[in-house]
Amino acid sequence: MNMKYRNVRFRTVMQETGKTRSALFADIRNGLFPPPYSIGGRAKAFAAHEIEAMNRARMAGLDDDEIRTLIQKLVRERAQLVA
Repeated sequence: MNMKYRNVRFRTVMQETGKTRSALFADIRNGLFPPPYSIGGRAKAFAAHEIEAMNRARMAGLDDDEIRTLIQKLVRERAQLVA
């Protein structure tokens, strides 16, 4: 299995980012975190490589505008995977 495309559930994302559920949803709404995608039924997941990219960006000190640009890039790349 290619680890780059590993699904990560919400609880794991909370542990890896140190954010609460409400803080993550606020960041998603504000374009500061990649949105989850459906993995079937009502289940949602995040891409592990996107979470890792976000953690690296925050550690590097990127500001909110730079983070939004990164999120847009990640979401475009995700869409190209299924195209």
